[in-house]
Amino acid sequence: MPIALSQWNVTRLVVKHLAATSVVVAGSAVLTAVSWLATYLWTAMTNSGGEPTVTFAGAVFGAMGAAAVSAALLFLPATALAEVIAAKARLGVWRQLPIAALTVVTLGFGATVIAAVTNQSASGLTLRLAMTATAWLLAGVVVYWWVLQSTDWLLRAGLRAAGWLLPARFGALARAQESATLFMPRSRARFRVNEHFTFEDGATSVLVLSGSVIEGDVRSGMRACTTVNARELSARIQSVEMSGLIGDRPSQVGLLLPVNELDLRMWKAAAFEGAELKIV
Repeated sequence: MPIALSQWNVTRLVVKHLAATSVVVAGSAVLTAVSWLATYLWTAMTNSGGEPTVTFAGAVFGAMGAAAVSAALLFLPATALAEVIAAKARLGVWRQLPIAALTVVTLGFGATVIAAVTNQSASGLTLRLAMTATAWLLAGVVVYWWVLQSTDWLLRAGLRAAGWLLPARFGALARAQESATLFMPRSRARFRVNEHFTFEDGATSVLVLSGSVIEGDVRSGMRACTTVNARELSARIQSVEMSGLIGDRPSQVGLLLPVNELDLRMWKAAAFEGAELKIV
């Protein structure tokens, strides 16, 4: 049974955040272990102090716990918020990082101000500790975001490969993933629909739109775009068929769009007589 796009999106979300959290926790453990051992060896060689106040296991597990809490309460919501803002504003993926970092810095300094006001203490030591903690959190969210995006890219690439190797099982899902994640650039042409019909090309449904080009030029490889119930649909134009001429333009144009089964019903609803599509 083919996997629904919504199920795949949830799976991808869980897997990439688990991977990012695991890397942050493991990295914190390694850094703490190296720092503890370096401090212990330096103290032993220089005879500059006694036994460490915190055991090796206590330091490592404490760092892992703090990293896990930071990932759950700060990094996850900050990166999720950045992803939503970037998607709504149609920003590139790299714009998510400064948004997430700014969110973490704001929360870090906000927590410091609240703690200082509550305890009525804003000493220089408190501010230095707050700045140090915020710097560590900033480094942590950068690593978290980087692993998040790397994991997401690997999952998307894996699905594309699966769609190519096993088109009957994963082909529709791979096409749906690509359509759902495209940014809609500025329209290069407009197309008015007169009628539509579908036919099967192997395991793929092909939607044929018959109509006329209102503005611009339409070529194969472009994408036809429309909106249905606040959801943006996009499909690659496999080929363009033209017939008859009115002046220097064809009187009828047929667009062949391979469409996955999940979007076919919505495309049929959108392709009513007189509907206008953006071609990008």
